[in-house]
Parts: sequence; structure tokens; C-alpha cells
Amino acid sequence: MTFERDFSSFELLRHAAPRMLMSLVVMSYLVVDGLLVSRYLGTTALASISLSYPIISFLMAFGVMTASGSGTCAARSLGSGKPNEARTLLATALCTNGSFGLLLGGISFAFLPVIFERIGMPAEARDLAATYMRILLAAAPLFLLSFVVQTFLTVCARPKDALLVAVVSGVVNAAADWFALSILGTGIEGAACATVLSWLTAVLFGLVLLARPQCAASLRFVRPSLGKLPAIFLTGGFEFTSNLCGVFTLWFFNRAFLAELGVDGVAALSVATFTVFVFNAAYHGYCEAVAPIVAYKSGANDRRGVLQTLRRALFAALCLSLSAYMCSSVAGSAVFGYFAAENTTVIALLKIAYPIQALSLLFLGLNLFLTYALAALAFGGCASAVSLLRTFILPCTAIAVLPAAAEAIESSGLAQLVDLSASPLWFAVPFAELVTLFAAGALLFAKAKLPQPTGFGA
Repeated sequence: MTFERDFSSFELLRHAAPRMLMSLVVMSYLVVDGLLVSRYLGTTALASISLSYPIISFLMAFGVMTASGSGTCAARSLGSGKPNEARTLLATALCTNGSFGLLLGGISFAFLPVIFERIGMPAEARDLAATYMRILLAAAPLFLLSFVVQTFLTVCARPKDALLVAVVSGVVNAAADWFALSILGTGIEGAACATVLSWLTAVLFGLVLLARPQCAASLRFVRPSLGKLPAIFLTGGFEFTSNLCGVFTLWFFNRAFLAELGVDGVAALSVATFTVFVFNAAYHGYCEAVAPIVAYKSGANDRRGVLQTLRRALFAALCLSLSAYMCSSVAGSAVFGYFAAENTTVIALLKIAYPIQALSLLFLGLNLFLTYALAALAFGGCASAVSLLRTFILPCTAIAVLPAAAEAIESSGLAQLVDLSASPLWFAVPFAELVTLFAAGALLFAKAKLPQPTGFGA
């Protein structure tokens, strides 16, 4: 399949399906990984892994930024008939993420005790977390390289190959986890080594697939170019913003929910967030598959193709959003039982609040695509601004403002006109997504009419 032809909305969904499934596979084997650790090593080991997530998220922010930015630039280069430039971008991304992995992994390894203290790691979990993270940080280059490999398989119109890499590495991770924990009884070191083995599998298998001549930007021994880095970082900066802001926003949300609703409120937020995260993974897969098509047509100066693809892709994203909202509304209550017993405060909170939280699904997919589309059209700064607005400024502002607004409504005598049975905190995410939709939509509408900046696909 090539990106030159016109795609209908259905064809865009069909093209994106493997990448969407890949995102769900990656998410599912992370869940399986956690279940195996909890089953064989206990909840303290699981907690130590979960509490170490900010470190992994920090590394991931750099890795995804480079992979996304270089992939988008490569798609524009392919669209303008410059496959050698796309290969140079691939080589640059591989060297950059490998270097990021060595540098950031090494720094994190050296200052791990200080980092644990700063993020509030409980004393009883520190030894297990330190053992686990030292093994992962030693292999950080592999972790960051895996993002580049899977992104470029999609850019080269090989989303099924990207799915195959994800499935194989996921199976390796789960099998190695089970063997190390159940048969060998290695402890948390075995879980960490299984994760590293899955990263190594993804990188090596992905590079083999990229080296095949069927790939438009097939792997070659070309010299990387430092001159490409500004374009790569500007184009992929929105991913860095989104990943990094997400960590701080989650911390802010946890504090607000803990103060108003207690531990049960935080638990309910975690369950609701996890349920929405399933659909979020599918949305990301869709955007990662369709954005290279927009970038390719932009690089080819196919203005009609760009606008047509944007319209059809937005319609497909709207269909996905409506489907996700309906599925979530129907299946949400059934999922809650896997996390908490029926007659608990957590379930009672979820029954009231989850229909509100689920409203964000109506806007989330559209917002993600609008952000990816801005980056694909070489407006990386605008994409980063939208990500900052959606993942940090608006939700944190809503958390700070909505409780006061609810109190004002109650004191004004309008409470009988508004249902205030749920905490106003639950409205923060839907509010942020709705406002972002208008801001990002207006921005893309304005920018899509302008000539795309030159030099960013080179």
C-alpha cells in the first residue's frame, strides 16, 4: 500500500486497524506483566514497579518525541520523492534515541536514590524498585530504539509489520515473565530481564523488517545528520509535552481527589482512568497510522489530497469517538467489578461519576488527531501548544476552579437546577477536552489554509 492514492474514511480505518490493535496489544501485555508480578511476587513488588513509572515516563517522553518527529518528517520526505532523506532521518532517529538512552539512563541510574526520594517512593518499596529500575535503565537505549522502529514501519506503509513486532515482543515478555517468576523463581530481577528481552526482540525484529526492500525508507548504512534534529524535535515536541505534562497532571489530580474524596476517590479515579485508557490507546494507534498519510501528501504539495484526507480522517475519528463512548457506557459498569467489590464506596462513586468521565471519549479522539494533523502539516509548535493546553493547563485550571464554581452555584440557590451529586472534580477532564476541541479545530482550520512551512521535511 502507498500513500499516493485517495483514501475513503473506511479505508483510513482499515489502514489504521493494525496500528490500533498494536497499541491495544502493547497495553494488554503491560497489564499481563503487572498481573504476573502481583501473582508471583506480591502487591509490594507491583507497587514498586508502578511507583517507578515517572522515570519510565520521562524516558518515554524523549523517545516518543524523536520517533514521532522523525517519522512525520520522513513521511513528508517520501511524499516529495526523497527516499534518501527519509533514510537519513531514520538513521538520525536511531542514533539520537540510542544516545538519549545512554545519557538519560546513565544519569537516572547514578541518581536513583535521589529520584526515589523526590518522587516519594515508600521505604518498603525502594529496594525492589531499585533492583528493577537498574536493570531497565541499563537497557534504556533498547527501550527508546523500539519506538523508532515501530514508528518507521508505519511510515513505510507497513502497519501490519508494526503489529507483528508488537505481538512477538509481547509474547516474549509474557513467556519470559512466566518462566522467570514461576519456573526459575528469580524474583523481580526476572521480571525486569523479561521486559528487557521484549525490548531487544522488538528492536532486532523491527530492524530486520525495515531492512527489506519493500520498505520505502528501508534501512541503509547512511550517515545521520545533526541538522535534522531541530525539525525532528519541533515536529515531535507535542509528544514530549503530552507525556511529561501527563505525569504532573496525574499527580495534581491525585492530590485533589485525595483531599476531597479520600483514598476511595483516588481509587475510583484510577479505575475510571484505566477504563478510558483502553480507548485512548486505540485513538493513538489511529492517529499514528493516519498522520503519515497527511504528512506524505503535504510533502508532495498535494493540497487537495491534504484537505480531503483531513475531512475524511476527522469523520472516521468522529465515528471512532461515538463508538468508544457507546461501548464505554454499556461495558463500563461490568468492568468495575474486576477492580472492586460491588458494595464498596469505590463502586458507588464510579456509578455516579463514570458517566461524566466517559464524556471525554467524545472529544479525546478528535483532539488527538487534530494535534497529530498539525504536526503532520509542519506546524509542530502549534501541536505542542495544543498538547500543553489539553494535558496540563485546562485540566489543572478546571481542578482549581470547578469546586469553587460548584460552591457558588449552591450558595446562589441554583443547586436545584443543576445536579451536584457528583464531585465537580469529575468534570475537569471532559471540560478540558471540550475546550481543546474548539481551540485545536479553529487552529487546524486556519493553518490548513496556509502554505506549509518549508524545510521541515528535509
